[in-house]
Amino acid sequence: MIQELCSMIIIILNSIWLGLIMASEKKEQKTVNASSSAERLYEIMSGISRINSNESTVDVLYGYISNEKKSNPLSVALSLSELAESVKQDVLLHMAADKSELFLTCFYAVDNILTPVALVAHWNAVKGNISEEVLARMQILSKFLDAQIIEEEISNADLESIKTLVKDLESTLASSELPGELKKILIKEVVRIRYSIEMYAISGAYGVKEALQSTVGAVYANREALDSSEDEGTITRLGELIDKVDAITARAMKLKKIMQHPIKFMLKKMTDPDNESTTD
Repeated sequence: MIQELCSMIIIILNSIWLGLIMASEKKEQKTVNASSSAERLYEIMSGISRINSNESTVDVLYGYISNEKKSNPLSVALSLSELAESVKQDVLLHMAADKSELFLTCFYAVDNILTPVALVAHWNAVKGNISEEVLARMQILSKFLDAQIIEEEISNADLESIKTLVKDLESTLASSELPGELKKILIKEVVRIRYSIEMYAISGAYGVKEALQSTVGAVYANREALDSSEDEGTITRLGELIDKVDAITARAMKLKKIMQHPIKFMLKKMTDPDNESTTD
């Protein structure tokens, strides 16, 4: 009993001490309902730490995180690993080296629950890696990074609107008359956007933005084939999806839109020889 009480006191003192250290580096708070990568990582780790289950770790992660039961359980674990790595990079970028060492140690807990052995083991035998001290450090870290990185939450209504456009475009592509290789490329990009929505709970707006950037890159790389295509329906739906994702992620991340004009206009600009000569 005394030993447990001492452990709790140590955890509380550690939390206070870490909070005081962070206060010394505290910058002007941004009055925005932000949801940083660090905050998502903390919420996930805190949530799964409260689960009692003899299911495998990968099944527990899948059940807790994924709202889309079409997702591959292992892809959820991979996305969580990528999220933790992203937060590590944010720590190194935004925090002084002598302070960051205190927080980088808490990522061992993430690494330990995502090893091949841990993923197939019973969750109750693995979750001990997520100690109260680890969660305390992650929580303080999330508050610190949330003040540095602006990212508003994407509403469920916006996520559903993207899903609807993705479904429409997938249906259109299935019967499209686009050349086979071009169709294959576009299907791959649409799947990438769909996956970013499925993994939104982990990757956030940043993950959706990355998928959008990949799609815009594919459009640019295949601009001549798209511009010469007579399949207006596919081009229109592709433009609607890109414009919607662009607007939503730009709003969430407080950035300018990538596409400032409708896609048909941009394709004309991209394939205009005079425009290319002036940009060289």
